[in-house]
Amino acid sequence: MIRKLGVLLVGSAFLMSGALVGVSYGGGGGIPEAEVIELHIDVCSRPHFFFFDDPDGPESAIVGQVTLCRSPIFDADGNRVGKQNVSCVVSDKTDWLCTNVYTLKEGPFTDGGTIVTTGHYDGGEGDVHAITGGSGAYQDVGGYAVQEGGPGINHTLNLIP
Repeated sequence: MIRKLGVLLVGSAFLMSGALVGVSYGGGGGIPEAEVIELHIDVCSRPHFFFFDDPDGPESAIVGQVTLCRSPIFDADGNRVGKQNVSCVVSDKTDWLCTNVYTLKEGPFTDGGTIVTTGHYDGGEGDVHAITGGSGAYQDVGGYAVQEGGPGINHTLNLIP
């Protein structure tokens, strides 16, 4: 009897592990065709600034900065559909470089997942950033994002599978 119970438990564990592998292998899929998502992002109201100074330079010399911020995201109809996390770096030898992570939930114009962009920040009016990937419904997405209207305001994500 104990042997039959042991065989049953091992067999059940084997079947369950196969089922779990099948579920985990299914993945997010990504978008099937190109799409455009229009988003409105509130200007960051509480940014965090981290400054770097030159230990060999004048006492008040700032030679670099990292800026971090989180802002709510709204779709074209004003529905809150997620959040944007931004990380920007600049130095006395480089221009601004920003990475944006758009975490989106299901909405009338969005699906659940993340989209990541990176690019040169030049004031936010017409800045174009590369879409470097995503997860969930946006797994392996590419394309470009255009920011207009100053810091934060309107972002158009031009997605390609």
